[in-house]
Amino acid sequence: MGKNQSKQEEKSIVIAQNSANQATTLEEKIEKYGTFIAAVLVLLLVIGVYFLYKKINKSLKKFTMKAVTMAMTPTDKAQAMQPTVQYA
Repeated sequence: MGKNQSKQEEKSIVIAQNSANQATTLEEKIEKYGTFIAAVLVLLLVIGVYFLYKKINKSLKKFTMKAVTMAMTPTDKAQAMQPTVQYA
């Protein structure tokens, strides 16, 4: 039997710069657009939560005030209308 012989081969890789750059640019644009859309959606979500908080808070204050005034007797209501500071 003979010896194993190894042969070195040269391979050349050709990269098409033009099409590779266009694909990368398109991917970058899509990524930036997606990031922008995500940021806008987060901003809208924060604004929506803020206005919902304000509405619920206002409604809760109104409900609490109504509940307190319903629980008061007419005498308590009359006393509540009097000024609290006594002048000499």
